[in-house]
Amino acid sequence: MNFKGCVKNMTKRIKAIIAALLACLMLLSFTGCYGDTNEWAVKVGDTTIETGVYLGYLVNNYLNAKNQVSEKDFWNGKIEEKNVSDWILDETMDNCYSYAYVTQKFDSLGLKLDDDTKEEIDVETENTWSSLSYALEKNGCSKKSLEKIITVSYKMSAIFEHYYFEGGEREIPESELKTYFVDNYYKVKSTYEMLFNNSTFAELSDTEVDVLKKDFRSLIAKITAGEEFDAVVDAYLADKKAAEDKVNNDKTTEVSSGETKSETTSETKSETKSEATSEVTSETTSEVTSGEKEEEKLDPDRYVVILSKEGSGYPEDFIKKVGTMKDQEVAMIETDYYLFLTQRLSLEKDEETFKEYKETVIDDMKGDEFVAEMITEGSKMTVVRNEAAIKRFRPKNIEDRIQEVSSSYYGY
Repeated sequence: MNFKGCVKNMTKRIKAIIAALLACLMLLSFTGCYGDTNEWAVKVGDTTIETGVYLGYLVNNYLNAKNQVSEKDFWNGKIEEKNVSDWILDETMDNCYSYAYVTQKFDSLGLKLDDDTKEEIDVETENTWSSLSYALEKNGCSKKSLEKIITVSYKMSAIFEHYYFEGGEREIPESELKTYFVDNYYKVKSTYEMLFNNSTFAELSDTEVDVLKKDFRSLIAKITAGEEFDAVVDAYLADKKAAEDKVNNDKTTEVSSGETKSETTSETKSETKSEATSEVTSETTSEVTSGEKEEEKLDPDRYVVILSKEGSGYPEDFIKKVGTMKDQEVAMIETDYYLFLTQRLSLEKDEETFKEYKETVIDDMKGDEFVAEMITEGSKMTVVRNEAAIKRFRPKNIEDRIQEVSSSYYGY
């Protein structure tokens, strides 16, 4: 598992939506798609939402529901006190409300997508189309369905920035942002060891775990005594790699020494020459690489992680323990599958980190509220539903087709 601070700004949030929807459209392209005929699913205000866009949202919400309800009794399950099927349909209509309101609000605010953004949309559309056109065209879909979803997502991001970023209509005072940042995030330096074999996934033995803990206690003692976290961990990892390389080299030597030596004289001479050349080349390359590495500047934040208290992709036990630590304290934190060596740092006067995560904080404070507003305002507009199309795309009707496509596409 590659641990990184999982923090999002609105742009990243929108791109995640794009990725999910494109994945859905890719899946549906193998079942039959309806996105670029004249058929529509919903009209909200002055915006017409074609069946292809509606279907993309529907499948995305179906997949989200699959992640929240057990497979065993899926269709009898509940999400937010709603039956699964109703929840999927309600979420899909919310997506349509948002789609329509964003489309119209973007224009009414006089916003424009700049050339760089348009180019990014074009590139994203072209890249997706280049790999899916054979399937999309065959099933009646063109670039338009992809382009509409991508464009509306970028427009949503632009409206959010218009409201909440510096100089915006709803700009949040910097003092509030800083307070929120300090109250809701942790800054740490951290490294970890896995408590399982990365190849076989078997749990490490108690003896192996004890060795790791002993090593970490030694590192904690050094850092507590005044040595820098980065330098101590760098040395530990370098020693570990050297030891692993030695073991691998020894194994290679054992295999080589066991081989039959029945080469001819010319072959032997050829091998000797080859080995000598290889040795020189290897040594030279090693020296150059070593020299290059010495010249490289290490990232000063290579062990730094910014953690959201609400969840950052790290184990919950790890985040809870960090919350109990004092500034500059160093601790070993054991979770089900990982052993962490962590030092907590202060965010109180860390202006540089605050500036780096300012947009993330704005999204954290206002992102969900903003998305809810887009849905609510869209739902207030005149809504006309094409019931014939919507009934054809009910969740239960598409499940079998999705599973059939998944089975043939992924081979299981």
